[in-house]
Amino acid sequence: MWRDIGNAELIVIANVGQLSSTTFQTPIEIVEVLMGDPGMKNQTVQVPLEIHQMLSCSSADYRLPYGATSVAILFRKDWRTTEHWPISQGFTKPEDIENFRTLIEIYQQPDEKIRIAKFLPYMKKSFREAGWAYQQGFEELLRSMKEPSNFPLAIDICRQAHPDNQSSILCQLASTGDKRTIPLLLDISESPNNEIARLANRLLLRYFPDVADASNISVKRPLAQYKITRVSDMGFWTGELVSQPGGGKLAKKEKKKYYLDMFHDEKEPSGNRLIAGEMLIPLLTEKEKTSICNELLAMLPSMYDEDHPRLKYSVAFLSPYAARMLRAIRLPECQEPLLAILNLKNSVSEAMPIATWAVVELGSEACEQAASQNLNNIQEWLNGNRGSSVDSLMQLLYSLAYVGDAQHFRIAEEYYQQFNKMSRGPYFERIQPWIGLSSADDEAAMLIEILETILNNEPNLQASGIYWIVTRMGELQDRRTVPILLECLDATSKWGGNPTNKALFTTFTRLNCAETENGMLSRLTHEDENIRLMAMKTLYEFQGEQYRKLLRRMISEDDFGLKWYALEQFAEIGQPDDLELLLPLCGFWSRDPKQIRLRSLQERAIEAVALIRQRNK
Repeated sequence: MWRDIGNAELIVIANVGQLSSTTFQTPIEIVEVLMGDPGMKNQTVQVPLEIHQMLSCSSADYRLPYGATSVAILFRKDWRTTEHWPISQGFTKPEDIENFRTLIEIYQQPDEKIRIAKFLPYMKKSFREAGWAYQQGFEELLRSMKEPSNFPLAIDICRQAHPDNQSSILCQLASTGDKRTIPLLLDISESPNNEIARLANRLLLRYFPDVADASNISVKRPLAQYKITRVSDMGFWTGELVSQPGGGKLAKKEKKKYYLDMFHDEKEPSGNRLIAGEMLIPLLTEKEKTSICNELLAMLPSMYDEDHPRLKYSVAFLSPYAARMLRAIRLPECQEPLLAILNLKNSVSEAMPIATWAVVELGSEACEQAASQNLNNIQEWLNGNRGSSVDSLMQLLYSLAYVGDAQHFRIAEEYYQQFNKMSRGPYFERIQPWIGLSSADDEAAMLIEILETILNNEPNLQASGIYWIVTRMGELQDRRTVPILLECLDATSKWGGNPTNKALFTTFTRLNCAETENGMLSRLTHEDENIRLMAMKTLYEFQGEQYRKLLRRMISEDDFGLKWYALEQFAEIGQPDDLELLLPLCGFWSRDPKQIRLRSLQERAIEAVALIRQRNK
């Protein structure tokens, strides 16, 4: 609500009329002006089309029915001239409207200190008692503070706040980098409330690492040597072994022990154990792989019990890790669990290619069994016994392209003609170019041709096929594939999803050559920020220490790379000679508080500077 108030020119209480069948406009009769031109009272404003269409993207209660009375409506700053919807928010519930009146009253106070102080009664109440709008409003107010002299008042409110509100206030205060937050964080780190105490510790470690070190602050977690994180911007999970508590890199022997401990620990979640196992495989001898394989085989049956209500939704997450482990082990004992992954009813797009290629690497006998199983499953799908997802059928056909041959496809097509009594769909037409992959003399050339055909026709309808191709190109590491992969990257803004983005990133990092590097450099100014992000991640992998030159340009120049992500990368690889560039970005009080985007950069700059200093002290 708070941000919407700031973005509105006119806020009113109004009655909603009926949609005109001739003008397709709805009359809004203004009965009270809460903010804006008082002269609008008793005026009628005509707005186009139905109100619920105008507010369909609103987080408020936008269902303003025709004939509704005494509803709160916010008009945008450009509502008189815009060709788009003139209304940004609407509220019908009496409690929301009452909260809204209070927030407008606070917002209109001319003194920032008074505005901050007026939130105190609401911050003392629980989230459910006071309402979410007050917590959100106070966060926005703190984010846009102008006067450093008001900071102690905000700290005092945080001390008195209800635990429901204290966490968000604490995060906002710490993110300013203002050292006056340190005593508050140290006090709360001793709180009997374990959740808020852990948060205070994390904030000290993030924004004030020197203080955290001096106070022996740490954040306890199971197996503290590990950090299992979700890379949200790429949409996939990864595991990372962090350095020892005393600092320094871990030797191969130590890594192996830590990963073994996690993999063997039955109390660890299955996902964590599989991540550790995947990282462990390259560190093992052949004898050790056999032992790990036996333990993995014992784990898998319960993980893939799709009828188990608590496990069926985790199959998509667990399967790729298990498939990669089995492929890396590459023992005859792996054949049965790999076939089990290929047999899963739930379509697991990331696991199917890995399991398929693992079967191919086990030899012709394994391929024959997989092809036969795939044909049975295609028949089951056509009978309606494997769900109705077309992607499930396509996954089986893509897999058949590698484990089967032309004869297997003739059988599959016969099944399709027999059971599809309605008009025959285009699925087998789409798979025709794939036939022969299993015996192709030049697989890379064939994949390039297939991908060109898809990109020129219906890429949005064959996203799973693109994932297979991109992933395989990364394994083949053929430089001829770079141009079509770059073309594929440029198209991702139209149809791409997280699995495809992940596959592209992995493939580009494997194709470390001049063609890839030049392609990524040219995309640092791409109009799609997701493509810029991909380019930055890839170049970071390629250039190492030299990449800092590009990062400096991203901070200094407009429309080059992404400043927010450049600061995150500085946090990882920045050096003392970068501080001169970064320090001016750290001053919370030196920035125009209306420029919220700069405030977000300031938070990342503080973290980057803190980590650079910690690494080089």
